[in-house]
Amino acid sequence: MKRVFRRAVILTFLIFCSPSLFSQVLSKKAFIKSVQEADAFYYYDEDYEKASILFESLLKSYPDNSNLSAKLGICYLNLDGKKADALKLLQKASSNIVSDDKEYFEYGEKAPLDT
Repeated sequence: MKRVFRRAVILTFLIFCSPSLFSQVLSKKAFIKSVQEADAFYYYDEDYEKASILFESLLKSYPDNSNLSAKLGICYLNLDGKKADALKLLQKASSNIVSDDKEYFEYGEKAPLDT
């Protein structure tokens, strides 16, 4: 009887907890995919306007991410009329930079060393 009860409790736990764990994995994957898409416009195409639109959206969802602030700030430096916004973002990003290049992670929260 205890064995049946234990299995029922474990099964109930898995049913109710698995969706939330699974959704966290998907949101992380979606975040990485979005950053990759924005990075493609940023690094390869040098289309700073398209990249800035994507980085703005990401930064709204992750406002404390200094890496996104740095990338959006650099995009703004390359767009007319956005220099003041660029300065604010880069100042914000510079408060949370990596201590060395090895620590930098493309999808991490810390800004690159050259920010």
